[in-house]
Amino acid sequence: MEEIIKFCRKLIDMKQLSGVDDQIAQNMAEEMAHKLNDRINKNIISSLQPDEYAEFERLLDNDPTTEQVNQFIENSSVDTKKITIQSMVLFKEYYLGK
Repeated sequence: MEEIIKFCRKLIDMKQLSGVDDQIAQNMAEEMAHKLNDRINKNIISSLQPDEYAEFERLLDNDPTTEQVNQFIENSSVDTKKITIQSMVLFKEYYLGK
């Protein structure tokens, strides 16, 4: 998550917002990072194959640990790196208005 916060902070700096002090910019970056992280997670989950999605739902029904969820996604057919990069690029384009 720290890397996502850094990414969001860089976007804020690129936008050159006037009247925004360092603490406000950091708070904004943290809020943006949570939204971006949620978007990445949604995109990863929506990329699961139908049979994987059904298995993922069964896993969630059993109150899994974070490690179990991460392991499931890691073992799935989803290219999480690609989805993360695509999500970040789209987020950047949307935020900077490009």
